Formats: sequence, C-alpha cells, structure tokens
Amino acid sequence: MGLTSSSLPSTPAGSRVKPSTALPTVGCGMYEVGCADIMVASNGSGDNGVFMRIFYPTALKIEPQPEPSESDSDNESDSESDATVTDDPIEYPLWNERREYINGLAEYRQMSQRKIHFYFDWIIGERRIPAGWQQPLFNKRHPNFVHASKSTGDLHPEHRTLPPTASTQSLPEAKGPQFPVAVFSHGLSGSRLIYSTYCTSLASYGYVVAAVEHRDRSSSWTYRLKTDPATGIVTEEGISMLMVHDGEGEFKKRNQQNHTRVAECIRALHLLEELNMGQCGPADKKPKGSKIVVGQEFDWLQFKNRLDISKAAVIGHSMGGATAVAAAAFSTDFRCCIVLDGWLYPIEHELYAQTTMPALMLNVDGWQWAENIKRIQRMNSEAAEKPLFTFKNIVHQSFSDFTYLMPGFMGRKFGVQGDIDPHVAGEAYLELSVAFLRQALSGSTSVEALREVAQRYEFVVEGTTVDLEDEETATDDPKSDDHQTLQDSNGDAGSSIAASETESDSTGTTSNL
Repeated sequence: MGLTSSSLPSTPAGSRVKPSTALPTVGCGMYEVGCADIMVASNGSGDNGVFMRIFYPTALKIEPQPEPSESDSDNESDSESDATVTDDPIEYPLWNERREYINGLAEYRQMSQRKIHFYFDWIIGERRIPAGWQQPLFNKRHPNFVHASKSTGDLHPEHRTLPPTASTQSLPEAKGPQFPVAVFSHGLSGSRLIYSTYCTSLASYGYVVAAVEHRDRSSSWTYRLKTDPATGIVTEEGISMLMVHDGEGEFKKRNQQNHTRVAECIRALHLLEELNMGQCGPADKKPKGSKIVVGQEFDWLQFKNRLDISKAAVIGHSMGGATAVAAAAFSTDFRCCIVLDGWLYPIEHELYAQTTMPALMLNVDGWQWAENIKRIQRMNSEAAEKPLFTFKNIVHQSFSDFTYLMPGFMGRKFGVQGDIDPHVAGEAYLELSVAFLRQALSGSTSVEALREVAQRYEFVVEGTTVDLEDEETATDDPKSDDHQTLQDSNGDAGSSIAASETESDSTGTTSNL
C-alpha cells in the first residue's frame, strides 16, 4: 500500500535537477516544492477521516550563476563558504503509482483493462510527479538550492546551493514564513494525483496545497485502511467508482456525493489546522488530534505554526468545481474559491444564495453551455465578486496532468490538448489563480489584477462566450437528465481514452475527459 522504494527514483546527492520524466511546473514561483501523502483514520463519531497529498514549499529557487574563475574562488566571502550541499538524494514519485487507478478508469469507460494499460504504459510510462517526495518544509536553516534553467542544463554540484538571502535572514530562528493554504478537489474519476502540475506550480508561489482523494466513489479508485480492534492487524479496503446509468436519478446521487466531498474538503482544512497546532501523530502514539495511518514516517511536526489557516481557499476542477463552490458556501473558514471549468449540476438550487465568498471562474469555451453558465450566474455576486474568464482553443482536461502527459498529436487525438501550447495555457490559468488568491485572501478585489494578467494572453477573454439564448442548451432544471447534464457528467479523466476508440455520439458524451 502507498509508495514503495521502486516507485521513487533518486537524483544525485545535493541536486535539485528533476529527472527528465518529471511533469513540468508552470509559472514563475520562487520555491522548489515537496509532496507527502497523509491519511488519517476515522474517529468513530461520523468522521470518516481523509486522504490527501500535500504539496508545499521546500527551498528557494535561485537562478544559476556563471562558473567562477580561479580569482573569484580566492576571494569567496565567509558567507559563501558556509553554503552547504545536502547529502540526501531527492526522490520523485511515479505519477501512475498503482494500477488500480487505471483499472477503475477502464471499468468506468467500459474498456478492457489490458487495452487501457497498453495506452498508459506506452504513452505515459514512468512519468513522475514534479515535487520531491517527503522533502523538508522550507526553513531558514535549509540551504537555498540553485535550479537548472532550460538554457544551462545541469550544474556543478558545488554551485547548487547558496547562502540564505537577505529576505530569509530576517526570519525567526529555525522557522520561516507562514504559508496560506488551499484544498483541491478533483473531478469525476480523478484522484489526488492527476492535478500534480497545477498543485506543484501553485505551491511554488508559497502555498500549501492539499489535494484530496475523495472517497465518495467519485475517484476512479481509492482505498482506506481499517484496523481490526481485536488483533490490531491493518488491512486495505479498496473503494471503486460509482457507476450511474441513464434513468437512475443522477442528480440525487451526484448531489449526495457532493455533500460527502464537501465534508472531506472541510475535514482536510481541519487536518491542516491540526498540523499547524502540532496535534497530529501516528496512531500508535495516541496523539491529541487525528491519528495518522499513512505518512507516519514523515515529520509532520515541522508544519507546526507554519500554516496561515486564516487564509484558506478551496479549488476544484469539473465536478470538483461544484465541490469547491459548495464547500465555500457551507464553511466560512474558506475565504474564497477557484472553479476550473466547473460542472455545477450537483449543487442544489438553495445553495447558490449562500455563495457569499469571492469566487474565480475559469471556463473553457468549447466545453461550457447555457444551462451551466446560468447556474454560475445564480451565485451571489452582490455579496462578493465572481469574476469569470473564458479560455479559447484549449480543452476541459487542459487543467489536468493529461495535457502534459500526452503532448502534440497524441494529446489532440485523445482530446486532452487544444491548439494552445499546454505550457502557455497552464501558465495563464496558474497566474490568474495566483493573482486572484493574493487579492481575495487579503480582502481586496481582484478584477483589475486579473485583467492585467488576462491581457497578456490573447486566448483569454473576460466573461462568457456561450450564447445564453441557445434553446437547445437553455434547460435549467438541475434535476433533469437532459443531454447536456449527461454530457458534462462524463467530463472526467477517462473518456478521452474511449474517444479514441469510438466516434462521439450526438450528445458528445465521449468528447471530453
């Protein structure tokens, strides 16, 4: 269960250069990023625990300097001679860490497991998460690592670290800045793994991002650990994805799932608060707070007093967008939310009036439709801003890792990439996300900052491009199983694989991930 040593490649000691198989990061964040999994057990009082991957800053990025000459080396300052190189190798976990996730996609898309594994092994293979596994949280006492730029390639080991900068020398002893936090909710048939580029990139700007793996049966597969109270033996219980077929009351089932997802996001934020108070610990240590059952070997105490829980956001893609909106409406602990091409169908009518927090909506031109836009417009824009921007010439899965895993022709064939370079598109929505968070979490309006970012990208426009008078998509009853809601419910992490095998039908149900 979890990661094994075989799924973690090592880089040379002291090197921050990622393996060539690592997914990219986008934007220009100042931090290198680490990641670690944490699962906490149920407390037996209606709390089912939570499972998530946390992405967090580990070290300052510093642009590499020219190779020093002999005269330069003779005149090194005392501070430069104090620079250290870590002896610990940096490991990067596999993106496709367990085959059960792909088996779940195969079942959901009604494909053979053999065929879908062939596609993933052929196209994705040994691709890696772009965050170092269980690296220490950024701290004043840690060295600042030089990263290799695209133009310079690798660096000589003795020049990969520099002494602390003036900005870090003023930090409290043995501590560092407090980081704002964000909880991320994946889409239907997703997992905590498939938004690793987005979460890593956001963490590089100084955020701690908790990517929840929902156990409401909306993930392609997941698991929980159960302990036998008599023997103390721990067993793994797999959780498969819920299949909803035509005529089975989709709204009721998706709405119930969304309520579970909201509870998990709120639980994730509470867990971050416990980490900030230093109350979590391994189950056998009888901690004051949550009992950790996955991630026990990691030093979670380093997060104590390092998280700014007063600046918390919730973010989601597709069905996760509905979860983000509902979570922010239910819990005022979330100061704002970001919705990445959201599918708001699972939200009940009554909840829209409660959406009093700032919310950024980032939509895809070719994926949205009138009914869903009208749901967005029901959100309470009088209480707080709800800026909306639309991306042209990208696709629904441009927000996920699939757009980077299947580049070029294969990406377009599988429907996970549009005409815009995925790195440019990723940079655009990441910078919009950061601009919004910086303003919203500080209590300021964001629209001017967002417009300043958007004007740098000709494929980003403010507002919607959807014709709201389109009679074919104007139905606005969330309880109806019309063709548009069915189309969107298939906007998941597996349907593009199926789309390469079959022609899309008249509803477009196989045209999206």
